[in-house]
Amino acid sequence: MNRSSVLRTDILAAAGAGAIAQACADAVSARLVGCGHADTAHPDARTGAGLLQEWEDFLAETRQSTRYNGARRFQARAAAVAAGAKDNWGEPVAALFSDTGVRALITGAARARGPWYGARRLSGLLPPLRCLSIPESGIVLGDQAAALDAVRRHLGALLDRGAVDRIDILNVPTDSALHAALARDLGGRFRVMSNDHVRHLRQLREPGSGAPIQQNSAKTRQSLRRKLRNLSDAFGGAFEFLRFDAPESTDRFVALAAEVTAHTYQVALNVGVKDDAPTRALARELAAEGLFRGYVFLGAGRPIAHVMGDLECGTFRLWATSFLPEWGRFSPGILLLDRVFDDLTEEGAERFDFGHGDAAYKRLLSTGSQTEADLTLYGPGKAAALAWAVHCVTVRCKSLLRQAAARWGVLDWLRKAGRGALRRMG
Repeated sequence: MNRSSVLRTDILAAAGAGAIAQACADAVSARLVGCGHADTAHPDARTGAGLLQEWEDFLAETRQSTRYNGARRFQARAAAVAAGAKDNWGEPVAALFSDTGVRALITGAARARGPWYGARRLSGLLPPLRCLSIPESGIVLGDQAAALDAVRRHLGALLDRGAVDRIDILNVPTDSALHAALARDLGGRFRVMSNDHVRHLRQLREPGSGAPIQQNSAKTRQSLRRKLRNLSDAFGGAFEFLRFDAPESTDRFVALAAEVTAHTYQVALNVGVKDDAPTRALARELAAEGLFRGYVFLGAGRPIAHVMGDLECGTFRLWATSFLPEWGRFSPGILLLDRVFDDLTEEGAERFDFGHGDAAYKRLLSTGSQTEADLTLYGPGKAAALAWAVHCVTVRCKSLLRQAAARWGVLDWLRKAGRGALRRMG
């Protein structure tokens, strides 16, 4: 018998799961397990608490744990939703595929929402879709053949049987077996949109030996040291590099980072670090687990640049970085990142993940890149077909404009000009 055919499916959701989670379980004849407060007191192997422990063990074994797919954070979200708290991402839902142990994991959020974000103004005309959103690293495969087949069958069944109308899967490497299976099989059965982008990476240590990598030439190192001295001299020597990783220090970091962000174009886009309760809570939570890292350049007591991210399984993942534009002539963002590379290497980190996006500083500082795709799969219904058509038109228009700007050599200039305009707009 094909091993994939004996993998059982357990779907975890908030206690008193919503209609979409119930439909997902019904579509694949899976057991629905509530993961609210009531489950934590029962450590039996097949209760919610037991499954969450199997989940954690699976991530530790595969070294694919990230802040997006951890069981403890999932449980906390599920408990909050079960207690009536609003979750802007939707109801947390996960599927575990097991035989003698977990072989694959899907974690995401389910909710009814309007059409693709590029068609917000049509929300009143198009009916809401039942959506399953799977974040970066939300699909983890262990035993490759069985796990891949189980995941592919599961996602196909959710669409085919109407449990959901649309599935969003973020940041799937285009050279991976998962991407090939989704594009080959599900792409042949359902309408699929693919938005490709580049993720830049910087290798900090040699794979295998773990030896630190000297990235910069002697000339570049000398240039960076000179720029750093000039920046320090501009503050009369009152210049500090600060690192934040303890739970009791994260509130201060968030306040400093938000102060920098408030003077950049990021605030006009409603991105970057915000000094609010959710950001502070997440930073404290990850710091308590030893994962949070925050870095700041402080000049004369004022923050002028920051870097924020998490370090897990040897990889530092960048969440946000920015610097005060008035000090841009000294390149404080580049100088801070260079100092962060050294700090992370000293504590044993293997790579720095800049995240997706093709910003000029990422191209400059990375040692490699990989192409990834955000996949959107639409089901067979009429509402899904209409939303897919709108999605196609808006994505195509955006792609043509971007290609034209790149062909004319003005893409980076347009980005810089746009950020300057947003900054002036506040």
